[in-house]
Amino acid sequence: MTSGSNQHSNGINLVSWMLIGALTLLVAGPALAPPDHAPDLLPTPAAVEFAVWTRRYTGTIGTHPVQVNYLQRQGDHMSGTYCYDTCKSGGAVLQLHGRLRDGAAELAESHEVNDGRVTGRWHLRFHANGAHGFWRSPEDKRTLKVTLQASMGAGNAFPYELAVVADALPKSEGDCDKPPRVTAIRIYQDRKLIQQLDTNSEGTCSLFTPEIVDMNFDGWLDISIALSLPAGPNVPQQSWLFDPKRRRFFDAPQSLQEIPSPQLDPEHKIVHSFWRAGAGSHGIDTYRWKDGELIQVDRRESYVMPVRKGGRFSTVYVMPEYRDGRISSAPMLTLREGRLRLEPGDAPEEFDDELEYLDPRTRVEVWQGSQTGAGPHLTHSHGVDWQQVSTAQGMRWCPIVPYFDLDTARIGHQLMGTRNGDLCSTERP
Repeated sequence: MTSGSNQHSNGINLVSWMLIGALTLLVAGPALAPPDHAPDLLPTPAAVEFAVWTRRYTGTIGTHPVQVNYLQRQGDHMSGTYCYDTCKSGGAVLQLHGRLRDGAAELAESHEVNDGRVTGRWHLRFHANGAHGFWRSPEDKRTLKVTLQASMGAGNAFPYELAVVADALPKSEGDCDKPPRVTAIRIYQDRKLIQQLDTNSEGTCSLFTPEIVDMNFDGWLDISIALSLPAGPNVPQQSWLFDPKRRRFFDAPQSLQEIPSPQLDPEHKIVHSFWRAGAGSHGIDTYRWKDGELIQVDRRESYVMPVRKGGRFSTVYVMPEYRDGRISSAPMLTLREGRLRLEPGDAPEEFDDELEYLDPRTRVEVWQGSQTGAGPHLTHSHGVDWQQVSTAQGMRWCPIVPYFDLDTARIGHQLMGTRNGDLCSTERP
């Protein structure tokens, strides 16, 4: 049992240590060293600060060209992917995981096809324009030189380093217990803190890190971070645009902040967003900048196209897709040289005498290629019509459904629902 005097003495000691700690923080002042040159942990009330970045590289391993699709730092944790040749060439994508120690990255390379077994090890040191080091086989039998050049993209350089303030340090990748919540992004230049951007970002199995990208196509790099990961592609973002005159980052206009999962097409200067409104409802919106605001210029939604084969019916789910500055659809019913073609032409596997369900977005669209290279344009849209007929349940309004016949490559119309009345209604829809 502890005596009262001992309790009082312990209380004094505790208070004394708290006062000493507080005075130490006051004397030390804020830690302003840039993330790459300072310890990863900077004490703040109930928070930690650590360096973050995401970079892309091209280069060689030995004499083989490689593309590092991304290499990401979160504190001393590092991860990324790379491909031989380019990642668009269809080659295998290899995973990189490891840590940054004393300015050098030690990364293990693995391939999902090989059950995640280590297929090589990287040792890298970073410099302003890239990285260099070596690759070594798992058995240490081969060593190849690694040379990487940073893929900076067009526009002005980004002379800043970023750190995030979070409620905890990042754990190992794939730990879905409770990832750190990011409450601020700190911007450093020449080892000095020049600006802080407040946020509230929390991922699922890992934290979100800021992206450095030219959001408004003005040649200056901006900052954006995902805020949460909902059940779908509608990821909310928070963005800040760089003002080159004041050399500061400011909140992007609401017209950008409200767009879920914004994707950038710098070639055509278009911001596009793929969204989902439900399991069977998808769409794409496109926007252009005008007078500092984003203006929507196009929208296309998914729909259901009935098809017939061998006298029986099925449906094709048509999804919008963005390509070369335009929204198109896949599959698409196109008119070429006087003949209708479903491209791509993969037919459904199951067909029935009638449609079991009539989606309200049921239609058949016909697109025709442009002679000027401006992309296909919509020439006809055949929707559902309704006709009042006698059924086993009495007089009903039943649908006349358009369809594309895969055997004859023609568009037809079929009255449906007269036998069981499932597709019909007592009132005209």
